[in-house]
Amino acid sequence: MSDPRGVYVVSSNSGMDRSRRKPMGNTVDGTRNWSTVPCACCADCSSCCRGCCCIPCMLCDIAERLGEWMCFPFCVPCGGNVLRTRLRTLGGIRGTACDDCMTMCCCCACAVWQMDKELDEMGIP
Repeated sequence: MSDPRGVYVVSSNSGMDRSRRKPMGNTVDGTRNWSTVPCACCADCSSCCRGCCCIPCMLCDIAERLGEWMCFPFCVPCGGNVLRTRLRTLGGIRGTACDDCMTMCCCCACAVWQMDKELDEMGIP
């Protein structure tokens, strides 16, 4: 059975082959990798120091560069993760929301630096 949006709703007893189901929601498969790795932040001393000392400032800048309100990262739960996922999908970068969350949790400073560099690579001022 399908709903008006074209998304199949399958109950466990429907007998529909699960391999033929359409994914729910808007799935975006990236076509490229990140242009830098998170741990490469040590190569650029000025932005590395800024990323380590003032993560909130960089997140505010990234939010504005992505067209969001400057305080978005702090007014939305897991705002940094949301911004990373948005940047990844806008840039056509491979990955998942879970990858974004783990990267932000394991090394937030490096992840924020990587996001800043990716915006530079994409030409977003």
